[in-house]
Amino acid sequence: MHTFYLPSLTPAHPLHTTLLLDKAQSHHAIRVLRLKAGQQLEIFNGQGTMARATLEMACSKSASLTLTALSHSPPSHIQITLATAIPKGPRADEMVNQLSQLGVGRLIPLLCDRAVVRPSAKKLQRFQAACIESAKQARRPYLMSIGEAQSFEQVLTMQARTKLMAHPYDAAPLRMDPLGEGETHEVLVLIGPEGGFTELEVERAKDGGFCPWQFAPHILRIETAAVAAGAILCSHLLTSQEQSFDSPAI
Repeated sequence: MHTFYLPSLTPAHPLHTTLLLDKAQSHHAIRVLRLKAGQQLEIFNGQGTMARATLEMACSKSASLTLTALSHSPPSHIQITLATAIPKGPRADEMVNQLSQLGVGRLIPLLCDRAVVRPSAKKLQRFQAACIESAKQARRPYLMSIGEAQSFEQVLTMQARTKLMAHPYDAAPLRMDPLGEGETHEVLVLIGPEGGFTELEVERAKDGGFCPWQFAPHILRIETAAVAAGAILCSHLLTSQEQSFDSPAI
Protein backbone atom coordinates (compact mmCIF):
# COMPACT_ATOMS: atom_id res chain seq x y z
CA MET A 1 0.00 0.00 0.00
CA HIS A 2 1.49 3.34 -1.07
CA THR A 3 1.85 6.13 1.50
CA PHE A 4 1.33 9.86 0.94
CA TYR A 5 2.00 12.96 3.02
CA LEU A 6 -0.99 15.11 3.95
CA PRO A 7 -0.08 17.68 6.65
CA SER A 8 -3.69 18.88 6.96
CA LEU A 9 -4.82 15.47 8.26
CA THR A 10 -5.84 15.58 11.95
CA PRO A 11 -6.96 12.96 14.50
CA ALA A 12 -10.34 14.76 14.61
CA HIS A 13 -11.18 14.12 10.96
CA PRO A 14 -14.41 12.06 10.77
CA LEU A 15 -14.46 8.93 8.66
CA HIS A 16 -15.73 9.22 5.08
CA THR A 17 -14.45 12.80 4.86
CA THR A 18 -13.14 13.85 1.45
CA LEU A 19 -9.51 14.97 1.46
CA LEU A 20 -7.27 16.39 -1.27
CA LEU A 21 -3.62 15.62 -1.88
CA ASP A 22 -1.47 18.58 -2.91
CA LYS A 23 -0.14 18.95 -6.44
CA ALA A 24 3.18 17.17 -5.81
CA GLN A 25 1.60 14.21 -3.98
CA SER A 26 -1.20 13.99 -6.56
CA HIS A 27 1.31 13.94 -9.42
CA HIS A 28 3.26 11.17 -7.72
CA ALA A 29 0.12 9.11 -7.16
CA ILE A 30 -1.37 9.48 -10.63
CA ARG A 31 1.47 10.16 -13.06
CA VAL A 32 4.30 8.24 -11.39
CA LEU A 33 2.56 5.33 -9.62
CA ARG A 34 -0.44 5.36 -12.02
CA LEU A 35 -2.94 4.68 -9.26
CA LYS A 36 -6.61 4.43 -10.27
CA ALA A 37 -9.87 5.42 -8.59
CA GLY A 38 -10.95 2.82 -6.03
CA GLN A 39 -7.43 1.88 -4.93
CA GLN A 40 -6.55 1.89 -1.24
CA LEU A 41 -3.69 3.99 0.07
CA GLU A 42 -2.24 5.30 3.31
CA ILE A 43 -1.79 8.92 4.37
CA PHE A 44 0.02 10.55 7.29
CA ASN A 45 0.54 14.08 8.62
CA GLY A 46 4.06 13.70 10.05
CA GLN A 47 2.74 14.42 13.56
CA GLY A 48 1.63 10.96 14.57
CA THR A 49 -1.64 10.58 12.66
CA MET A 50 -1.95 7.88 9.99
CA ALA A 51 -5.02 6.87 7.99
CA ARG A 52 -6.33 4.59 5.28
CA ALA A 53 -8.19 6.12 2.38
CA THR A 54 -9.76 5.27 -0.97
CA LEU A 55 -8.69 7.16 -4.06
CA GLU A 56 -11.81 8.72 -5.56
CA MET A 57 -10.80 11.21 -8.27
CA ALA A 58 -7.57 10.41 -10.08
CA CYS A 59 -6.48 13.91 -11.08
CA SER A 60 -2.75 14.68 -11.10
CA LYS A 61 -3.37 18.24 -9.88
CA SER A 62 -5.60 17.45 -6.87
CA ALA A 63 -6.40 13.79 -6.30
CA SER A 64 -9.31 13.33 -3.89
CA LEU A 65 -9.56 10.64 -1.19
CA THR A 66 -12.24 9.27 1.10
CA LEU A 67 -11.06 8.58 4.64
CA THR A 68 -11.80 5.01 5.78
CA ALA A 69 -9.70 4.46 8.93
CA LEU A 70 -7.74 6.68 11.30
CA SER A 71 -5.17 6.16 14.06
CA HIS A 72 -2.81 8.29 16.11
CA SER A 73 0.50 7.28 17.72
CA PRO A 74 1.83 9.19 20.75
CA PRO A 75 5.38 10.54 20.44
CA SER A 76 8.20 8.34 21.68
CA HIS A 77 9.51 8.87 25.20
CA ILE A 78 12.97 8.86 23.62
CA GLN A 79 13.89 11.98 21.68
CA ILE A 80 17.24 11.88 19.86
CA THR A 81 18.83 15.05 18.48
CA LEU A 82 21.97 14.92 16.36
CA ALA A 83 23.95 18.15 16.03
CA THR A 84 26.31 17.28 13.23
CA ALA A 85 28.65 18.89 10.76
CA ILE A 86 27.25 18.51 7.24
CA PRO A 87 29.21 16.52 4.63
CA LYS A 88 29.60 17.67 1.05
CA GLY A 89 27.26 16.96 -1.83
CA PRO A 90 24.97 13.93 -2.03
CA ARG A 91 26.55 12.42 1.08
CA ALA A 92 24.50 14.89 3.13
CA ASP A 93 21.22 13.91 1.46
CA GLU A 94 21.88 10.21 2.06
CA MET A 95 22.74 10.93 5.70
CA VAL A 96 19.43 12.74 6.20
CA ASN A 97 17.53 9.92 4.51
CA GLN A 98 19.06 7.23 6.71
CA LEU A 99 18.72 9.16 9.97
CA SER A 100 15.05 9.73 9.18
CA GLN A 101 14.51 6.04 8.51
CA LEU A 102 16.13 5.11 11.81
CA GLY A 103 13.87 7.32 13.90
CA VAL A 104 16.12 10.22 14.92
CA GLY A 105 13.92 13.07 16.11
CA ARG A 106 15.87 16.13 15.04
CA LEU A 107 18.91 17.03 12.96
CA ILE A 108 20.77 20.29 13.62
CA PRO A 109 23.55 21.36 11.23
CA LEU A 110 26.54 22.13 13.45
CA LEU A 111 28.85 25.04 12.60
CA CYS A 112 32.19 24.38 14.27
CA ASP A 113 35.77 25.48 13.65
CA ARG A 114 36.65 22.87 11.01
CA ALA A 115 33.24 22.64 9.38
CA VAL A 116 33.37 23.18 5.62
CA VAL A 117 29.69 23.12 4.61
CA ARG A 118 27.35 25.86 5.80
CA PRO A 119 23.93 24.76 4.51
CA SER A 120 21.76 27.36 2.82
CA ALA A 121 18.03 27.75 3.42
CA LYS A 122 17.42 25.99 0.12
CA LYS A 123 19.50 23.00 1.21
CA LEU A 124 17.64 22.79 4.53
CA GLN A 125 14.35 22.75 2.61
CA ARG A 126 15.71 19.90 0.50
CA PHE A 127 16.65 18.03 3.66
CA GLN A 128 13.10 18.42 4.98
CA ALA A 129 11.69 17.13 1.70
CA ALA A 130 13.99 14.10 2.02
CA CYS A 131 12.57 13.50 5.52
CA ILE A 132 9.07 13.35 4.06
CA GLU A 133 10.03 10.86 1.36
CA SER A 134 11.94 8.60 3.74
CA ALA A 135 9.09 8.72 6.28
CA LYS A 136 6.70 7.57 3.55
CA GLN A 137 8.99 4.67 2.72
CA ALA A 138 9.60 3.70 6.35
CA ARG A 139 5.97 4.29 7.44
CA ARG A 140 7.23 6.63 10.12
CA PRO A 141 4.33 8.55 11.76
CA TYR A 142 6.50 11.48 12.93
CA LEU A 143 8.78 13.44 10.63
CA MET A 144 12.37 14.08 11.61
CA SER A 145 12.71 17.83 11.97
CA ILE A 146 15.53 19.82 10.40
CA GLY A 147 16.71 22.70 12.58
CA GLU A 148 18.44 25.87 11.57
CA ALA A 149 22.23 25.73 11.50
CA GLN A 150 23.62 26.41 14.98
CA SER A 151 27.04 27.48 16.14
CA PHE A 152 29.03 25.25 18.47
CA GLU A 153 28.41 27.72 21.29
CA GLN A 154 24.66 27.67 20.72
CA VAL A 155 24.47 23.88 20.78
CA LEU A 156 26.47 23.72 24.03
CA THR A 157 23.68 25.66 25.75
CA MET A 158 20.96 23.23 24.68
CA GLN A 159 19.34 21.15 27.40
CA ALA A 160 19.13 17.34 27.31
CA ARG A 161 19.07 14.54 29.86
CA THR A 162 22.01 12.81 28.14
CA LYS A 163 24.72 14.74 26.24
CA LEU A 164 27.23 12.84 24.11
CA MET A 165 30.14 13.86 21.88
CA ALA A 166 31.46 11.46 19.25
CA HIS A 167 35.18 11.13 19.93
CA PRO A 168 37.52 8.43 18.54
CA TYR A 169 40.16 8.62 21.28
CA ASP A 170 38.45 9.39 24.59
CA ALA A 171 35.42 7.54 25.82
CA ALA A 172 33.52 6.42 28.89
CA PRO A 173 30.88 3.66 29.06
CA LEU A 174 27.49 4.82 27.83
CA ARG A 175 24.99 4.91 30.70
CA MET A 176 21.28 5.59 30.55
CA ASP A 177 19.13 6.05 33.64
CA PRO A 178 15.77 4.24 33.77
CA LEU A 179 12.73 6.27 32.81
CA GLY A 180 9.95 6.91 35.26
CA GLU A 181 6.35 6.70 34.11
CA GLY A 182 5.55 9.56 31.74
CA GLU A 183 9.15 10.80 31.61
CA THR A 184 10.91 11.77 28.39
CA HIS A 185 14.58 11.01 27.78
CA GLU A 186 16.21 13.61 25.56
CA VAL A 187 19.58 12.69 24.05
CA LEU A 188 21.82 15.22 22.30
CA VAL A 189 24.81 13.99 20.28
CA LEU A 190 27.60 16.08 18.73
CA ILE A 191 29.18 14.81 15.49
CA GLY A 192 32.25 16.72 14.30
CA PRO A 193 33.55 17.60 10.81
CA GLU A 194 36.07 15.70 8.69
CA GLY A 195 39.01 17.08 10.65
CA GLY A 196 37.37 16.38 13.99
CA PHE A 197 36.68 18.78 16.84
CA THR A 198 39.49 21.05 17.95
CA GLU A 199 41.03 20.47 21.36
CA LEU A 200 39.37 23.63 22.60
CA GLU A 201 35.96 22.45 21.37
CA VAL A 202 36.43 19.09 23.08
CA GLU A 203 37.28 20.76 26.39
CA ARG A 204 34.39 23.20 26.11
CA ALA A 205 31.99 20.36 25.34
CA LYS A 206 33.20 18.43 28.39
CA ASP A 207 32.75 21.53 30.53
CA GLY A 208 29.23 21.79 29.12
CA GLY A 209 28.31 18.31 30.33
CA PHE A 210 28.97 16.32 27.14
CA CYS A 211 30.43 12.85 27.64
CA PRO A 212 32.96 11.64 25.03
CA TRP A 213 31.58 8.59 23.22
CA GLN A 214 33.60 6.16 21.13
CA PHE A 215 31.37 3.71 19.26
CA ALA A 216 33.67 2.40 16.51
CA PRO A 217 37.32 1.27 16.39
CA HIS A 218 38.26 3.63 13.54
CA ILE A 219 37.84 7.25 12.53
CA LEU A 220 34.57 7.59 10.60
CA ARG A 221 33.34 9.97 7.93
CA ILE A 222 30.68 12.45 9.06
CA GLU A 223 27.71 10.63 7.57
CA THR A 224 28.95 7.22 8.78
CA ALA A 225 29.42 8.51 12.33
CA ALA A 226 26.01 10.20 12.36
CA VAL A 227 24.15 7.13 11.08
CA ALA A 228 26.09 4.77 13.37
CA ALA A 229 25.34 6.93 16.42
CA GLY A 230 21.69 7.17 15.45
CA ALA A 231 21.38 3.43 14.90
CA ILE A 232 23.05 2.53 18.21
CA LEU A 233 20.93 4.95 20.21
CA CYS A 234 17.67 4.01 18.50
CA SER A 235 18.36 0.31 18.99
CA HIS A 236 19.31 0.59 22.66
CA LEU A 237 17.07 3.38 23.86
CA LEU A 238 13.85 2.38 22.17
CA THR A 239 14.08 -1.11 23.68
CA SER A 240 15.37 -0.02 27.09
CA GLN A 241 12.83 2.55 28.28
CA GLU A 242 12.19 0.72 31.55
CA GLN A 243 15.75 -0.18 32.53
CA SER A 244 19.22 1.29 32.61
CA PHE A 245 22.03 -0.25 30.64
CA ASP A 246 25.76 -0.03 30.16
CA SER A 247 27.16 -0.12 26.64
CA PRO A 248 30.96 -0.20 26.57
CA ALA A 249 32.90 1.48 23.83
CA ILE A 250 33.32 -0.84 20.87
